[in-house]
Amino acid sequence: MPNMKKSNIQLFDIYASYLLNRLYEEFPVCVTIDSVDDEIASIDEKFSEEFEKLNIQIGQDQKNIVFSETVLWLTNNGFIDFTNAYPDNKRPSAPMQYHYFLCMTLTIKGVNLLTSPKPKSISKHKKLGDEIMEKVRHGALLEAGKMLTENMFDFVVAKGLE
Repeated sequence: MPNMKKSNIQLFDIYASYLLNRLYEEFPVCVTIDSVDDEIASIDEKFSEEFEKLNIQIGQDQKNIVFSETVLWLTNNGFIDFTNAYPDNKRPSAPMQYHYFLCMTLTIKGVNLLTSPKPKSISKHKKLGDEIMEKVRHGALLEAGKMLTENMFDFVVAKGLE
């Protein structure tokens, strides 16, 4: 089971960086994911080399749950928002597969995170969102996710948003 936990964290990093990058590129227009399965298949295909290096060996259902829980975690922590999914509440009693998310967008907290200088950056002139976009373009989704997660926690603490 420890391998599963590591895979979940790696998938969280990948999915969080993918989602925030996509919402940042589209901002202020909202993004709808009609099929989580199709979205994950697209991510798997686009970043197949990175997935091969990670050797994540979990099924589609577990990937779907981690993707859904990543969206819920980002929402519940105020970085993104979405209009609806099912069930209608944003936190089910147990992890479950959502099938779609309607009109996801960055919140002001998410925009601030991505447009602020990186807290851990040597160069304070580069925005975190720009660095994440650059890493995603070069296929380094996991690296982008780790950078995002690390800076997300620093950002929340620095801004007193806990």
